Formats: sequence, structure tokens, C-alpha cells
Amino acid sequence: MPKRTWFLSGAALLALAATGCERLPDGRLDGGILALETIAPGASIPAGYGRLVSVTSTSSHPGWAQLWFERDDRSIVTVFVNYQNGGVRDKILVIPRS
Repeated sequence: MPKRTWFLSGAALLALAATGCERLPDGRLDGGILALETIAPGASIPAGYGRLVSVTSTSSHPGWAQLWFERDDRSIVTVFVNYQNGGVRDKILVIPRS
């Protein structure tokens, strides 16, 4: 098959695939976005946050780690810890689950 036929076939397939595309939902819960909640500053993490299930970090925020907890109601609580100076951020992220 000549190159032109392959090119036109590929272009036709792309055009066909594009017509079947549909915009995905924006991922918001109940029409809103996930929000950070302010907590009282302190040196300890409350046991009420539940069981620690994971610890993550990222190179885009050096010195910080995220501690992921699961509450008894299965919601997720994320606590942000600065492991270089031993500080805990005054905001947490609560992700509800159903």
C-alpha cells in the first residue's frame, strides 16, 4: 500500500475516534471540590483520625510527607508533616467515602 493510503487511513481512524469522545466528569464531590479543614495546632496527631494506612512524599514539596489515615467510617484523612523541622500543618484533607 502506498504511503498516502496509509496516511489517509490513519487520518480517517483518528477522525472517527474523535467523534466518539465525550467529556469526562470533573471529579468533584456533590458539586464542590475537596477542601482543606483547619485544625488546632499541636504536636500530636489525634487517634480519632484512625489507622495509618500509608505515608507518601513528593519531590515537588521537599521535606514534607503526607500521612494517610482511615477512620472507622472509612473516610480518609490526610495529615501534612514537615519532617525537616518536626512540624504538622494546621490543615488536613478529609476525603469522604460511601
